[in-house]
Amino acid sequence: MQPTLVTSRYADFSRARPALGGQILTPVRISVGLPKFAPQAAAWPRCSLLVPWNLLGITDWNQFETEYRRRLDKHGPETIAESLTAIWRQHGENPLALCCFEPAGEFCHRRIFAAWWLEQTGQAIDELEPAIEPAPRLF
Repeated sequence: MQPTLVTSRYADFSRARPALGGQILTPVRISVGLPKFAPQAAAWPRCSLLVPWNLLGITDWNQFETEYRRRLDKHGPETIAESLTAIWRQHGENPLALCCFEPAGEFCHRRIFAAWWLEQTGQAIDELEPAIEPAPRLF
């Protein structure tokens, strides 16, 4: 059995832990830094194989994607799957949310990984729908 994977941004975990299919998601850090607005993130597991180490200075998105995909190819889907499965087993076999900073729809390495993963394994990784704040009551 393998973990269910989604991608998300840290902000969607800063107030509450979202659920997927009735299971609480385990947030997994895949960023170089930690979100200052969510100090609890320091305790979340990190998948170092998916962190864009030494790539943050690249401002050309095509070059960034090429370099990041090269790194993913070097590790390969089997090694990455083993790492994610180990995290999944250590954290109650709940679905994993691969987290970084960028809002949904913006250029982001988590979505590059999701596209690469689909190409390599045939398994789609959806973006978690952002939490929607209830509208304030007017009366």
